[in-house]
Amino acid sequence: MGATPSKHESTSPATEPVDRMELGNALARKLKEVVPDASAPAPDAKRQELIDSSIQDKIHAELSKLRKQEQEMQKKIELALEKENIERQGKPWFGKDKGQSSELLQQELNRVKAQIEKFNKRSIDSFPALKKAREDIIQCYRNDTKRTLDCWREVDAFNKAVADAEKELFAAWK
Repeated sequence: MGATPSKHESTSPATEPVDRMELGNALARKLKEVVPDASAPAPDAKRQELIDSSIQDKIHAELSKLRKQEQEMQKKIELALEKENIERQGKPWFGKDKGQSSELLQQELNRVKAQIEKFNKRSIDSFPALKKAREDIIQCYRNDTKRTLDCWREVDAFNKAVADAEKELFAAWK
């Protein structure tokens, strides 16, 4: 994976990077060396136009092909860099896939926010059994101000209602 190809890798001229300035200079030298033959007839205007358009079409096709290859390479590089960054940072704090994108992270954050809001909006009215057990214990304490230990049945019923409400809340989170 270094800068020089190994013994087993073969490089083709199409895949080797070419310096544009070097190519342009070489082409200019070749054109200067060619001396036009005065005796050779010049092609007529239609023929020259056809040749020019053919050359331009080939140039445009090659340019679009190179641009497409460049975009693909950029995408591969971005994915490789993202993967490298994720590996450097360690495993993500949610999910099992290391290649999760920022969009998935944002979706997960939105889901957690919605659950928190849903949890914070819960009131005792959402749990009628808990509300009744709470009212029963308050009434018992008010009736027996000197003998509050006699309210143990109401306290047990309230604790059971709280446990049931917790189970219901945690089941809603899953």
